[in-house]
Amino acid sequence: MRNFRWLMRGVEEQDEKLVSSGGRIMMVISSDKDLRAAQANVNQSIKDNVDSNDYAYRTDIGDKAFR
Repeated sequence: MRNFRWLMRGVEEQDEKLVSSGGRIMMVISSDKDLRAAQANVNQSIKDNVDSNDYAYRTDIGDKAFR
């Protein structure tokens, strides 16, 4: 089960699509049994829902906790 939530800031709707109005625009938050599972939920959610040709995103957030 994927437990995540999308938060969007700096976006507006144009022609029934969400477009950036500047800055960082999206945050995905997840909780799970442990940090590694939560991180995997976030990364999978982004991979499934974000066109990487249009957006840049990081997959290393939280990695410091595993060192």
